[in-house]
Formats: sequence, structure tokens, C-alpha cells
Amino acid sequence: EGTFGDVEDWFDVEQHGCRVLPTVLLSMIREYFPRDPVDGSASYPPPFTDLGGPSFANMTNYPYPLEFVNLVGDSCDAEKAKRPGAFVDCYETHSPNMGPGSENDFPDYLDAGHGSPHFCTQDGKDADVSNDWCPYIFFGPNRGKYRHPHIAFSALEVFLANQAGVEGCGTTWDDNDGKYFPATPDTSAAFPKMEEVDGHPDDPKQPELNKDGFIWPGDDGDKRKAVPGVFNIELYLMGSAPSSPSNGSCPSFGLRWEFRYSLLLMVVSTRFAFK
Repeated sequence: EGTFGDVEDWFDVEQHGCRVLPTVLLSMIREYFPRDPVDGSASYPPPFTDLGGPSFANMTNYPYPLEFVNLVGDSCDAEKAKRPGAFVDCYETHSPNMGPGSENDFPDYLDAGHGSPHFCTQDGKDADVSNDWCPYIFFGPNRGKYRHPHIAFSALEVFLANQAGVEGCGTTWDDNDGKYFPATPDTSAAFPKMEEVDGHPDDPKQPELNKDGFIWPGDDGDKRKAVPGVFNIELYLMGSAPSSPSNGSCPSFGLRWEFRYSLLLMVVSTRFAFK
């Protein structure tokens, strides 16, 4: 507080409800993640490193404690090599079990170390299954404890709005957006068909595979969403085409031309708006 003005000024209920205004949030981001003064690029280290995690009161950074990223062994070393001097909280350190965690802790059907906080099968990754379709950590001392960093941020936003006296903002996320779950209209995304892992009936389901790869959509369908709004679905362009050179190679044109484009914007928007 103070660096970015008064907390009460971070919010505008009419524009953004109980969320920090984008202009304020961007100034905070640039304070902690400034652009390179030479090429203007910006780097956003992942939350499982001390470079991208939260800070203690003394401004000492530490990795976000509930990420539980799927990096182990060689993949952990490769991530450390990309960030010299940074602490990378790989499986070895975030899930110790009578000593550092290791690849030996992973169920044998998983692709150990493929990155992200998800844990996919080796066959699934070979079939280009998205990490987002695979379960979070479900083995070892931290099984079931994963929490999205953005959920923690949302909870902090709501708490700050409430403490600042912003009208209509409850003390917890559940007092605001959370109480409307599931959302209306439905904003959920379609998953592929899922199945139990052979020989591991108590483990979370993984994407089902056939000879062609994963099967999408799953039993719930593609969950196509309506996209409210006014869209152009036809566009007409009128004009005169230039004449071709009169060198005998092509006829000369002085005709008016018309292009008609049928834009499948409605279809594209509907399919990908919630991807």
C-alpha cells in the first residue's frame, strides 16, 4: 500500500466488480517484472520458481507452495539451466518422502517430468494429449493438494476489496463469483473421453486413446456455446480491377469486380470462445 496509491482506488465496482482495475494491476506487474530496457521484452518466471513466486514481508521470494510441478530428474535440470541462480521447486524438493522425491515415486505409466502441474500418461503425451486434460498430483505426500495460483490471487483480490470497504464485496471469493458455481450460462470446457488406467482402478482417469489418438469430445459433447453479439457474416468489396499490360500475353480487362467472402465468424467464435 502506498506504492500504487490507496487500495480503495484500485477498484471500480461498476467496471470490474471486486477485481483490481487492469490499469492498476499492470502497474504492479511492471514494478516487479519490468521490461528489458534494450529490447523491450518482458519475462514472467513460472510460479514454481523463487523468481515468479510470492514474497515474505522482508521481500525474500519463494516458489508458490501449492504448484507441485511435474519436473523431475533431467527435466528439472533443464529448467534450472534456463534460470541460472534461481531456485526451481521440482518434484525432488516439493514432494520429499523419507528423502528427496524421485522418478521412482511416479506410477510406471506416467510421463515423468513433462512439465506443468498435470500428470499425463506416456502414451497420452505420445498422442499429443493436452496437459490440461490430465490430473493434478495424485501420489506422494502432496496428493490432492494442488491449488491454482490464480485462485489464490482471486481470493486476495476479494479480501482487499472487502477490507477497503468496496461496496458489495464479501470477505471471501465464495461470497462473490464462487457462489454462482456452476456458472449460468455454462462456461465449462469440453474434455475428451476419459477412462480408467488398466491395473490402477483407484487412480484418476486419463484421456482414452485409440489407434488414431485421443477421442474428443467426450461423453458430455463439445459444449458449444452461444456467443451473444452482432456479427458480419458477409462482406462485399466493390472496385475496379487494374488493366493487364497490353503485350499480347493476357487480355486487357476494364471490368468491375466483386469479391464476396462468406465469413464463418459465428462458427469459429462459438467453437473457440471458451477453448
